[in-house]
This record gives sequence, C-alpha cells and structure tokens, in this order.
Amino acid sequence: MSASERNPNPWKSKALALAGELDEQQARWERNEKRLVRALIRLALAVEGYDSGLDAHLRRLREILRKGILTQERLEEVDRLTETIVRGEARATAIPQWQEVLLNFLMECAPARAERERLERLAEKPLADPRTLHEELRQIFAVRKEGAGVWNRLQQWFGRSGSGESPEEALLRNHLLHLVNEIEIPAVLATRAEHLVGLLSREGDIDAALQETAGLMGALKDHLQKEREEIETFLTQLTHKLQALESQTRDVGDLFQPADPGWNEKLSAQVSSLRQQTLEETDLQTLKAVVTEKLDVITLQLKTFRQVEEKRIQEAEQTIEVMGARLKALEQESDDLRHRLRVANQRALFDALTGLPNRQAVDERLQQELARWRRFGSPCCLLLWDIDHFKRINDRFGHRAGDKALRIVGKIFREGIRKVDFVGRYGGEEFLMLLPGTDQEGALKLAEKLREAVKHCGFNSRGTPVPITVSCGITCIREKDTPQSLFERADQALYQAKRGGRDRCVIAG
Repeated sequence: MSASERNPNPWKSKALALAGELDEQQARWERNEKRLVRALIRLALAVEGYDSGLDAHLRRLREILRKGILTQERLEEVDRLTETIVRGEARATAIPQWQEVLLNFLMECAPARAERERLERLAEKPLADPRTLHEELRQIFAVRKEGAGVWNRLQQWFGRSGSGESPEEALLRNHLLHLVNEIEIPAVLATRAEHLVGLLSREGDIDAALQETAGLMGALKDHLQKEREEIETFLTQLTHKLQALESQTRDVGDLFQPADPGWNEKLSAQVSSLRQQTLEETDLQTLKAVVTEKLDVITLQLKTFRQVEEKRIQEAEQTIEVMGARLKALEQESDDLRHRLRVANQRALFDALTGLPNRQAVDERLQQELARWRRFGSPCCLLLWDIDHFKRINDRFGHRAGDKALRIVGKIFREGIRKVDFVGRYGGEEFLMLLPGTDQEGALKLAEKLREAVKHCGFNSRGTPVPITVSCGITCIREKDTPQSLFERADQALYQAKRGGRDRCVIAG
C-alpha cells in the first residue's frame, strides 16, 4: 500500500505538522523568555544597593518581570526603566542600603579592632561609585595576611574583575549569548540578532545588551503571533475550499456521466499534483501559493463541468416535461374513461325509466341483506309489489301513460321508505323492497301506507283520471333461506293478494 493510500489527505497532515512545529517553536520561545526573565531578575537583585535612587526602579523592573509573558505594554515600561537606569537620572546622595548592609556585616566579621574602626569611618560617608568602596576594602583587608581569605571571598561574590565587569554580569552575558544562539531567528530579524550577538560578545556593555535583548524578544513574539495568525487564517480558508471541493465532488458523483470522457483523468491529475507539491514544499508562503493555485484550478474545472452537466440536465428536464405533459394527457383520458365506465356501470344497475335500481342491483342487494341477517340476526322483510291491471292502462291509455304510471309508483315507493331501506324495479310492473331491521308487523304497516298513497295519487292521462292500485306480498327472512326461496315465498303471498281481489297486502304463511 502506497503512502497516499495510507493517508488520503497528506496535504492536510502537512498543514497540521506545520501548525504543530509552530506551536513547538512558540513553546521554545516562551521557555527561553522565562530564562531571560530569570536572568534579568537575578541581575536586578545583584546590583540592588549600589544606588538608593535606582533601587525603586530595580524593584519595579523585578515586579514587571515576575508577571510572566512580556507583552508590548510591559516591554515599553521595561525600556523606560532601563533608560532611566542607564542615564543615572535617579542618583541620590544618601548612603546606599547595600553599602550599609555590607559594612555592618564586615564589621561583625573583622578580626581586628583597627579594621572595624576603619570600616566604621567608611560607613559614615556615601560612595557614588562601588569601585571606590572596592578599593577601600582592598586596602583595609590588605594590612593583615589573614585578611586575604576574606578578600578573596569578597572578590568572588562582590568584587569586580580587572576589566571592570562583575562575575554576575559576565555570567548573565554568557547566558544571554547562549540563549540567542539557540533561538531560530527569522530572516526579517536576522540583522537585529547579529547586532545583539555583537553586544553580548563585548564586555562592559551589559545594559545596552539587556535593552536590545528585551526588544528582540518582543519583536520575535510579535512576529511569531503574526505568523500564527496567518497560518490560522490560511488553514481556515483552506478548510473552506476543501469543504466546497468535497461538496462539489459529491455532487459530481450524483450527476450523469460527464460529456468529456477525459474529464475524470484531468481532475485526478490536478488532485495528484496538489498532493505531491504539498508533500514537497516546506516553506509556508510557497505552500499557501501552491495550494491556493491548485484549488482554484480544480474549482474552475468543477465549475465548468457543472455548467456542462446543468445544460444537459436542463435538456433532460425539458424532455421529461414534454413526456410529463403527454403522460398527464393520458391520465386525463384514463380518468375520463373510468368516469364513463362508472357512469355506464351505474346505468347498468339502474332503471332508465323510474331511476330505481334494476333487477341486477336488486339481486346484489338481496345477497347483501341475507349475509347481514346471517351475521347479526336482526329482522329483515322483503316486499314484492305489482301494479294491478297494468296491461289495461297500456291498452286503454297507451304506453306513455303506462310509463308515467311506473314513474309515479316508483317515486311514491322511493320517498316513502327510510334511507336504510331499499326499493328497485324487478321487471315490468313489479317492484321489490327490502326493509332491514323491520319485522312483519312493521312491514305490513308500511306496506298499507304505501298502498294507500298509490291509490290516492290522483294519476290522470290527458285530463282523464286513471285509477292505480298495487298489491303486495310480504315475508321475512327465515333460517336456511336463499334468495330464491325468499323471493318465491313473497311471490306466493303476492299471488294470494291478487286472488283475493287485488289492492291489498298479504303476509306469507
């Protein structure tokens, strides 16, 4: 497996590695800055007491340094303090505290009375230059041989070398020089760093070296912060571009096959080139330029591809729109056909003359009522009607009068029953009625009411009154009934009504 296959985003790893190196360098700068601050604090403690006028400035300097990271504001205050110390603007005429403490200590340790007396006289006058005190002490302790040991110890921790530089100053200068040599100085600050190395390489100019070191540290911190902000901005922009690239790449996979067969190879070549160059580049600015350029090229290719594919999609959508219109027309034709079929079916189930369900509909409803009776057991009656002497009406008044008589009787039956009841024209002048939930007594009562309504309907033909009467056979559904047995029983009752004189209702036995 190749390195690119193990790490599909090496350019991203490279950017993260650069960010990690930047964080590590900043941490190293912070450690070095702390070392420098400690060295400055020690130096301020070492020189405290030389001049009481400077002690307040030295204490303020130590307070600033102990606060930690040197911000721009703190660095400016350090510069003002060091300039004040260098110019000697705070010189005082009082006896320095360091002189008083040191002489008191030496008087306690002096082996001879003469030495103590000379030290007492020396403590009564302030010395403007520590070198004067150094010479006085050398003469005092030089009068006795055993005093050489004390003098040697004083030379080690307080005295100055022949060059005029104290051991503390020499140690501090060496530490600072070592610190500067360890720091990776950027090119923009190389000249300033070389100047600082020159100052630290010469003796006797420690104050200027400290000022230049503090200034260089501040400049390095600002440069580091600026570089870090640039990297963060670059990584943010890079992340946004990569997210857009990833989104567009996903969209490409959802589109049709590209019109350009070599488009995939071109895109793969650009991505491979971007990956290779990000692995090879080590300079941040060059890396930024390479990544930005390659991403712009890839984005342009994707944009061109999307434009071509969007045009193809628009053409396909137009074709789909045309096909959709045709499909919609077919659906409309299908709906019309279904409607016509539904109307035809309704016409097939209804009698055109009376508007009542026909015999086919009557047979279907009879099957349904029988099934409902077997399930629930509630009473249900069947009424079979017949218009009396209907043939006489046709013969005497004509078929139009007979048709009118059928429509009037059908209307009286339809309006005289409940919504749950059913009435249909069974054939000729016969009507069949179903009364669910009604027993024989209720069915007979309703039948008599309808019979009277037909008898007194006032039917006439061309102004001539035409009497109309109906006969009815009544029966209720019984156990083991079939549509045929139920109808035959009602038909027998209707036959009895006709034999009994017509215009009457008879319940089947």
